Amino acid sequence: MDFLEVYSKEVDQGLNIFFDQFKSKKLGVSERTLLKASRYAVTNGGKRIRSVLALLCFELFTDHKVSRAQALKTILSLEFLHTYSLVHDDLPTMDNDTLRRGVPTVWKKYGESTGILVGDMLNSLAFENLAKTSPVFCLQKLVMVLGECSGIEGMIGGQMRDLWFEEKECLPKELLETHRKKTGQLIHASAQFGAILASASEEQLKTLTQYADKIGLAFQIKDDLLDLEGDEASVGKKLGKDIAAKGFIKLFGMETSKKKLSTLIEESVQIADTLKSEKLEQLAIFIQQREK
Repeated sequence: MDFLEVYSKEVDQGLNIFFDQFKSKKLGVSERTLLKASRYAVTNGGKRIRSVLALLCFELFTDHKVSRAQALKTILSLEFLHTYSLVHDDLPTMDNDTLRRGVPTVWKKYGESTGILVGDMLNSLAFENLAKTSPVFCLQKLVMVLGECSGIEGMIGGQMRDLWFEEKECLPKELLETHRKKTGQLIHASAQFGAILASASEEQLKTLTQYADKIGLAFQIKDDLLDLEGDEASVGKKLGKDIAAKGFIKLFGMETSKKKLSTLIEESVQIADTLKSEKLEQLAIFIQQREK
C-alpha cells in the first residue's frame, strides 16, 4: 500500500503549491484570514482517496492528450469540493463537530461565520481551478460531472436527505439512496475525472464508475462501523454520533453490515482484476481495512 502514501503526499504538495500562489496577491487582512482558514481546512490531513482514485484511473490508459502533472492540477478540484462539504458538515447547524482529523474543525478554530465562508470559497475554488487547469477538450464534460455529482442529484442532495431523516423513519432503500448521493457521488466523479482526462472510452468509463460506486458504498459502511467500533484517537473525531435510525448498523445489524462490506470489496477487486490494476485492488482492500 506504499503507493497510497506516495500519491497522497503528491496531492498534498499540489495543494500547497496552489495556495502558495496567493502569497503574491494583494489581499486585505480579512481576505488573508479567509485564505488561511481555507488552507487549514484543505491541508490538515486526509486520506486523499478521491484524488488518488482519479490518478489511478488516469494512469490506466496510455493514450494521453495531457501530462500527469496537468491532470493532477485539475484533479485538485475534487479535494476543494470534498473539503467544502466537510467544513459545512461540521457546522453547529449541521453535525456540530468540533474535531476533524484530530484537530479543531474550521468553525471551532476560526468562528462559525468564517466556517460558512470557507466552505463557500472552496466550492468556488473547485470550479475556478477546473476552468483554469482543465484541458479544453474535456472542460465542459468535467464541469458537468462535478456539478451533477455535487448538486441536488449528488452530494448536496444526499446531505439534505441525511438531515431530513434525522427526525423521520428511514427505510433501508432510503438509507442506500442517501449514501449513494452523499458519499458515493463524489467518489463516482473521481473515477470519471481520471478516465475523462485520459480519454477513456465510454465502455471503460462505465467499468470504472461501477468500481467507484461499489467502493463508495463500502466507504460509508466502513465509516459506520468505525463510528461504533473505531478508536477515537485514530479516527480523529468524536465517535458514536452517527449510529441513529439512519445508520447501516441500526437498520441492517452488525453482521449483515460487515458481510455487505466484504461483498462490495470482493466485487470491487474483481472489477479491478478485469482492468488489470493491482493498485485499484489494493485501494479497495485499504477501504475495508482502514482504521480512520
